[in-house]
Amino acid sequence: MVVGDIAGKGVTAGLWFTSLVGLVRIHSCSLENPAAAIEAINRDLYRFEGERPTAALFVAWLNLMTGEVVYCNAGQPPPLLIGKDRRVQTLEEGGPILGVIPNAPFTNGRMILGPGDTLVSFSDGVTECRNFRDEEFNSTLLTDAVLNCTDSSAVSMLFSILGAVQDFSGGRPQCDDITLMVVRHKEHTHDS
Repeated sequence: MVVGDIAGKGVTAGLWFTSLVGLVRIHSCSLENPAAAIEAINRDLYRFEGERPTAALFVAWLNLMTGEVVYCNAGQPPPLLIGKDRRVQTLEEGGPILGVIPNAPFTNGRMILGPGDTLVSFSDGVTECRNFRDEEFNSTLLTDAVLNCTDSSAVSMLFSILGAVQDFSGGRPQCDDITLMVVRHKEHTHDS
């Protein structure tokens, strides 16, 4: 699972993002963990001649059998892990934004996505969305929006959260891209 955000706007940022996607595919398939993949991506970005791109990236590997998630967060807002008990944790292990420090160290975090748990990863375009009073849809409002729909499917949660962001903006044009990923571990129900 990957959520990323490249600095800049327009065609140049779009072209760099395409390169970033290619690097993610190459390194996430060939290396043993997300931190190693992100270190390799960072080295490759830093090697570009001229004005190099900077990017934020959250990479996570999910073991579908055990629910274990190994992740590395390089400059993205910390994703939220919402437990079945509605307890909220942030996933902060990782390192700095990519393309700035050539040999930056990155670390893996680990967590279990248990039955009824939800993982929400997002770009800063979500929490920096502004309304006409110039207030931001900050992490507290995002957490509230997530907790308001924890009994829903992942798809319903995604659209509910996006709806909360749009309602908050009141029609003010977005100044940044909005990226949102919701992963939910369904609880097994037993019918009698």
